[in-house]
Amino acid sequence: MRIVETFSGIGSQRQALENIGIDFTVLATVEWEIGAIIAYHLMHHGNRIDENIKRMSKEELIDKLRNLTLSNNGKNPITERSLVQTPVEKLRLLYQAINGSEKKHFTDITKLSGKSLPKEIDLLTYSFPCQDLSVGAAFHNSGNNGIQKDGGTRSGLLWEIERILEERIDSNLELPKFLLMENVMQVFSKTHKEDFTLWLNKLESLGYYNHFSYEDDSKKWLLDASEFGLPQKRRRAYMLSIKIDNNKKVKEEIETYLLEENNLTRQNIRVQKKIDEFIYLDKYIDEQILVHPNYTRSRKKIHGVIKEKTKTYNSIGNPIIVTYDPETKKQEFTGAIARTITTKQDRNPNAGLIETKWGYENKRPYRYLTQRECFGLMGFPNSQFDKINNEKVKGLSGEKTYKLAGNSICVPVLEEIFLAIDHIEKRILNGNK
Repeated sequence: MRIVETFSGIGSQRQALENIGIDFTVLATVEWEIGAIIAYHLMHHGNRIDENIKRMSKEELIDKLRNLTLSNNGKNPITERSLVQTPVEKLRLLYQAINGSEKKHFTDITKLSGKSLPKEIDLLTYSFPCQDLSVGAAFHNSGNNGIQKDGGTRSGLLWEIERILEERIDSNLELPKFLLMENVMQVFSKTHKEDFTLWLNKLESLGYYNHFSYEDDSKKWLLDASEFGLPQKRRRAYMLSIKIDNNKKVKEEIETYLLEENNLTRQNIRVQKKIDEFIYLDKYIDEQILVHPNYTRSRKKIHGVIKEKTKTYNSIGNPIIVTYDPETKKQEFTGAIARTITTKQDRNPNAGLIETKWGYENKRPYRYLTQRECFGLMGFPNSQFDKINNEKVKGLSGEKTYKLAGNSICVPVLEEIFLAIDHIEKRILNGNK
């Protein structure tokens, strides 16, 4: 399977394909956030630096990087000053990730042309920015344009995919066989229905069948990680588009498969993992101490008062996952699963709390989930987290690492989708040639 990952993040798609053993090649990745670019490289390519890049001075690296569209925060382009202040080791690793021996990475989706991508693409994934789709965006900005075409929003980068597809047609290049979208579930809401319908119609005009319906929930992939083996409540919108060129027989076979034989909206996962498999109480102690907050009024509010009735949630709805006494090693899991892993944990609400009795002066009687635990709850193994956690020159510690996990896609959900794609390609598309 030949894949292009746009808005690639830290490579959930690649991780899922590796896990299920499908033969694949990532033809290209597209991402502008520096932390995600470096993390993807470390997790999936290792920390090797090409000899010619090792010999480059800081001035040479800056000269190569300053003309690229890059961001430190995923919102705004990096300034010249910030680039100059970046340690040379980090610049070297960033340049390796972008222009090293792999030479498959693009940083600006708006400048990526359809003809610059390889001739044959089986799957193109697009998890475009969600900032202008969420409930919070609408609350804080009543004039938000969501995914409106030419609306000037980050979520409007969806339409760059349209441009790329059209440019491939203009260059007599084949369109990808499959397109996979992932985003927050608000993309399917009434608020964005008019704009999303334009997108659906565009894909249909290009010969795609979209497995989606506003009227039929069984064709609306609002998939929750907790139904795919992970003890995290994370519901996200997915849409699979398949190039069938209006072949009615193929469409019927695909619908039969996705609605009757393998309906992911009625997923019955084979192995449901328990939350205690992801929480570390007597290991990685240094990581736990770092997320054990100091005593402040705002953090007292985060902890709140535990409900005596269930001891599962505190008074403001943050799940108490486990209570733990490190001296006696006594632990009591409450049965709660994690709430959605977001880009921050030192907030209210958050994904969950670990009640503990560390006894440190001026510390709150709880801690947050560690970055390692958040990565695990997104479906990444410890070995992958260690690749970015042990890299000394990276600038990925603390809040940036939480952000990488929170912006990622749950790996087990992708595994099931990719297995379905593999079935459709081999059993249906190839069988109807």
